[in-house]
Amino acid sequence: MSVIERNPELHSKTGKTIVEQYGWKIVDQPGSFQMIDKRRLIVDERYQRKITSKDRVFDIARHWSWFALGALSVVPHGDKFSVIDGQHRHMAAMSRADISLLPCLVFLVDSVASEAAAFLRLNANRKPITQAEKFTASVTADDPTASTINAVLGLYGYHISKNTNELHGVRCIGRMQKICKDSPDAFENVFTLCARIANGKGIHESLLAGLHYIYQKTNGEVCNPMFASRLQKLGSEVLVAAADRMATALNAQSPKNWAMGIRDVHNRGLRKNFIQIGDEQ
Repeated sequence: MSVIERNPELHSKTGKTIVEQYGWKIVDQPGSFQMIDKRRLIVDERYQRKITSKDRVFDIARHWSWFALGALSVVPHGDKFSVIDGQHRHMAAMSRADISLLPCLVFLVDSVASEAAAFLRLNANRKPITQAEKFTASVTADDPTASTINAVLGLYGYHISKNTNELHGVRCIGRMQKICKDSPDAFENVFTLCARIANGKGIHESLLAGLHYIYQKTNGEVCNPMFASRLQKLGSEVLVAAADRMATALNAQSPKNWAMGIRDVHNRGLRKNFIQIGDEQ
């Protein structure tokens, strides 16, 4: 039996186009493509955001990619063009002597107010890319750090999740990337320990970063059975609670403070085989 595909342009009951049915409007006209000298591009500071991320501009300039550049959205102002979308890219091009022309879509507007309204529409409709989406794209692009993280997570059945409490979920992408970039071996060892402690439960940043801090201070000894077995018996809930309590008491969420909380709950009641991270009295 063949399936008749529904035409998404038509209303299923009235047969009218969706545009006619709901009275949708086109609020402006399409732009035209031009390659424009970067020195003819300006920014109208009356409605544009000030550039606060110089690092982002530097990264664009340092790793120039025409593919990533796309096209800037601009409107004509006499013999100049005001940049509606593409400030960072324009600034990056200004620091490169080997770049002179930039691909632009030129839109015609009748006033600065219309220009500002276009700026608002453009940014209101744009959804920023999430860390999880960036990570997935990095894995697909064969980024070595992302690929290593993805492989290690897969070994233990873990995945990137929006919810830390989800079974086999991990949320702290930035933390994992930082640890793995510094040392892939350290990341694999620490995550292996976390996975065994969590036993399928979500892995919290405080557990991962706290254990990584201890791993560094003990030259990896925390992964030895002597320490690892006790940490596993205590379980992730006890260790995370201890880490978070210490960080709250010291008014700073940091790897060192999380590590101190984990250390204290591990060492409680022991006469030997203490975890030491260098600040013991």
